[in-house]
Amino acid sequence: MIARFILLAALVVGAIFAGMTNPMGTIAFGTGYDDGTSSIQGPGTVFPVSGVISWLGHFNRTPGTTTLIRRVIHSGPGGAKAVEGAISVSINDADASGIYANRTVNELEQELHIGPGTYTMQYLAGSTILAEGTFTLTQ
Repeated sequence: MIARFILLAALVVGAIFAGMTNPMGTIAFGTGYDDGTSSIQGPGTVFPVSGVISWLGHFNRTPGTTTLIRRVIHSGPGGAKAVEGAISVSINDADASGIYANRTVNELEQELHIGPGTYTMQYLAGSTILAEGTFTLTQ
């Protein structure tokens, strides 16, 4: 019984920590970004069209460039994947360890020409994926 309680406590603490930070090579999503703690607020992966989406990408290596690509891949029926949108993103430091952004869902949809669905967002330096994460936009 005590072992189960300790395991449950470890899982809860791990889940709380995962909501505040994200491992290298991943993008965490939420409803806001806190500059003071450099963390995502309101962590989640499903966002309504009328909402706000924020993300924090923690790179798996330094980019080595100040021009990145933010690419969005749509996950369709049967696991089919297709690149739906890609834009060039400028950063100030080629040695940056990550990137964050805030948008309304509507702004993100217009920026990348996407609509409701499940997507994987990636940041790339050339052909190297620096970070990626999956989110869903709903009606």
